[in-house]
Amino acid sequence: MGGRDTIKGVKAQGMVAVLESLLRDDWKVVRIEPEKVGGKADKIDIQWDLNDGKCRIAQVKSSENPIQKSSLKTYLNDLIQENPSADAYDLHIIGPLTASVHEFVNQVNNGTLIESDLNDYPALKQQKASSKIIVRGFNFVALEAMVYKLLHEFYDRKGIVGKANEISVRTKALLNDFDILPILNKPLTKKSLEEKLAEWTNKFAIGDLDLNERQLMKESLQNLEDQFRALTTGLYGFPHDTLREKVSRLNHYDAYSKAFTVRTVQSRYLKILNELETYEKKRESMLKLKAQYEEAKHYGTRSDNLKHLANLIDKLSVEIEEGMKNSRSFKEFIEFLEELNRELY
Repeated sequence: MGGRDTIKGVKAQGMVAVLESLLRDDWKVVRIEPEKVGGKADKIDIQWDLNDGKCRIAQVKSSENPIQKSSLKTYLNDLIQENPSADAYDLHIIGPLTASVHEFVNQVNNGTLIESDLNDYPALKQQKASSKIIVRGFNFVALEAMVYKLLHEFYDRKGIVGKANEISVRTKALLNDFDILPILNKPLTKKSLEEKLAEWTNKFAIGDLDLNERQLMKESLQNLEDQFRALTTGLYGFPHDTLREKVSRLNHYDAYSKAFTVRTVQSRYLKILNELETYEKKRESMLKLKAQYEEAKHYGTRSDNLKHLANLIDKLSVEIEEGMKNSRSFKEFIEFLEELNRELY
């Protein structure tokens, strides 16, 4: 096994640890930090901030040579020393172990370590009850199969449709593109991690489209972006007629149906539906007031009453305009559509 295979093993086990954590509900924030040597991930540190205020640290390491007991002690001791405020320490090891080293791993995990054996490892000696070692022999095919299984489970939970061969291809891409995944070196909530993995899946899926499908997708995304901009702008104008399309019902129109096959477009649109419907209701109120204003003006209503109606109309118009222009979720939705469009070709 060469150095390249060692690095592949680190990435695979790192993804296993991350995807496995999505099955748990005991944490609120995760940070995944590969440490690079020569531009490639040599080890990966993962930190979970738990719901109870505690912190769990994991480190993934791989070796092509049999790993000695002293090396495992050093790895754990260093991990604890570098993260003294953590409450639990997991060492993920990929590589061959001798029988005596396996016995040491069992002692760590069963809490039966002999303290005198740890005299040269003071941090481990102090935190031995909070330490754990997870060992997997280096079998990249088996590790890849585990990533495939966990990715498949993630897709099922998120309602992402994917055939077996598609998930297999995305598993390989997930491991090959590990160094540039958008989940590294930043604190992420569980929801954010799931969203970023889902977005990456969407972008990868778009990468599989043939030229004709790309053109259709690009056209649909552009139509959706253009109409979203037009309708949100039209909400706070002073129109004479009701807009023919509702911005909160764009998913019902054929012109944008292709764009809504991208799951993240759906999920981001769903997130802003309540906000959109609120503004549309305000617009309906504004139009009713305008109809009252025109009727009152026609029948010669006193100027102070007209002024009151005009002020109410202006107030609603300003509320809608400022709300739309300052909406972060609207901006993010448009930026996401633009980004997807750029990536098509």
